[in-house]
Amino acid sequence: MRKPINFILFAVLCLIGFSSQAAEKSGVLQWSKRVDLSSPVSGVISKVFVSVGDKVTKGQRLIKIDDRVFQSRIKQARAVLVRTKETYDEAKRELVRAQELFDRDSISVRDQQLVKIDYTKANASVQEADAVLTKVLLDMEYSTIRSPVNGIIVQKSVAVGETVNNAFQATTMIVVANHHEMIARVLLDLDEIKSLKSGVSLDVSVQGKMIRGRVESLGQESVSGDKKPLYQMDVLFKNPGGLRQGQKVTILLP
Repeated sequence: MRKPINFILFAVLCLIGFSSQAAEKSGVLQWSKRVDLSSPVSGVISKVFVSVGDKVTKGQRLIKIDDRVFQSRIKQARAVLVRTKETYDEAKRELVRAQELFDRDSISVRDQQLVKIDYTKANASVQEADAVLTKVLLDMEYSTIRSPVNGIIVQKSVAVGETVNNAFQATTMIVVANHHEMIARVLLDLDEIKSLKSGVSLDVSVQGKMIRGRVESLGQESVSGDKKPLYQMDVLFKNPGGLRQGQKVTILLP
């Protein structure tokens, strides 16, 4: 009787070993958030405050485009706004006087309408000048590239003195990634991905460490697979430190 028992035990152990191997899925690490930064304005790079690998905080200055042109445009726009407001104030006073004269039958309907037209034009000029000032103030703000997240600089493609032309297509100048959390990305077949749900906790093995993560997303479209479709799964976990995009990772499926 001992041989059949030993054989059954051996078979069970083999099945357990096979199942544990089948539950391991290899993948690669990705940044949890990667932001390509550019600017809608063009100009000459005057300052670069960071280098690749530097850790940055949200709102920190990264790159500065020479803003002397924008400063000049702001002064000009403010001067135009002052003039248009003066013209508007005078047109408003004329409108009041015209109404008084019209009430006393001292001017014709046509003359009153001409005064109203002048007032409308003056008001439109103020609105237009105010819009121009708002735009140049925004351009001034856009001349400084700031980090939108707490993260790390992973790519820099401009240098001081370089001219960037963003008139037709924005040029990526610097890339910031959130390195506090990482994504373990693997490919699963249809049966495997259908057995999982978003938010489920899974273990991630990387650099000899076992880290607990959760399913961030389950792909709905096939991304590869010649014989059978494969779907992308992302598992989000906290970076214990020192991890980089592209490293190999293993996810343990339940």
